[in-house]
Amino acid sequence: MGTSSGSVSWKTPEILVPLVCFLFSGAYSLFLAVALPPSIGVILGVFGVVFLASAFLVWRKSRIGFIVGIVMSVIFIFVFSSDIVSGLQNPASTANFLPVVTILPALVAGVVYSIVGFRMAWMKWSTRQPRMIPFSSLVAFLTVGFVVGALVVGAFAGGTEASLLAGAGKGANVVMVSGAGNQGNPGGYFSPENYTVTVGSTVVWVNQDNVAHTVTSTSVPKGAASFDSGDINPGQEYSVTFTTPGVYYYHCSIHPWMTGTINVTG
Repeated sequence: MGTSSGSVSWKTPEILVPLVCFLFSGAYSLFLAVALPPSIGVILGVFGVVFLASAFLVWRKSRIGFIVGIVMSVIFIFVFSSDIVSGLQNPASTANFLPVVTILPALVAGVVYSIVGFRMAWMKWSTRQPRMIPFSSLVAFLTVGFVVGALVVGAFAGGTEASLLAGAGKGANVVMVSGAGNQGNPGGYFSPENYTVTVGSTVVWVNQDNVAHTVTSTSVPKGAASFDSGDINPGQEYSVTFTTPGVYYYHCSIHPWMTGTINVTG
């Protein structure tokens, strides 16, 4: 004998888990949409709004809410798969690693519980679902275990990596500081941001961040050669010898908010 959707509490795992997961994913997507450049911010904003809408519909016990949540979760993972992989590979970058090990499990758990919730909603919320509950409980256990384990491992690995990178390039003139790949990084980006040398001097940059950066000129004095380092991986150095006086402006082509200048005096 079935029960009506109105008699099913929103605290039922098949409703509560997708509700929390989609709320979290939507709120974080909107947060990133505001913090990141418009090119990617608009996409994240759309994801955020739809995730929140699906959470509301799930709370209302609507089958459409489960379907939308499942579809959006799969699309989100597919679209940002490269960022997910890079985030997992850089535990020292809290801003990249932490979202991956929280949002990814949340999306997976949301999908699994949404499938169960949709099935129950389709059957008019029948209480006779004995075979699905143990499986969904296992998913919840594995999700929590993954998040806790990843945070512990990430803390140790991140601390070790950050310590090693901090010791790189002791003789460098300009440092790409830890966290420079995050817009609004409190420690800045290039240190020093403005550096002065005499003609004929060689300037050495070192990457002490845990993601790749570039040193790419955006404006150089008349007669001077432009420069582009290509990807400078964590711990690596790049150098340029300046033979023409003037002001050289450069940035990281991967993270355009990272800017700096080299002032070459005669």
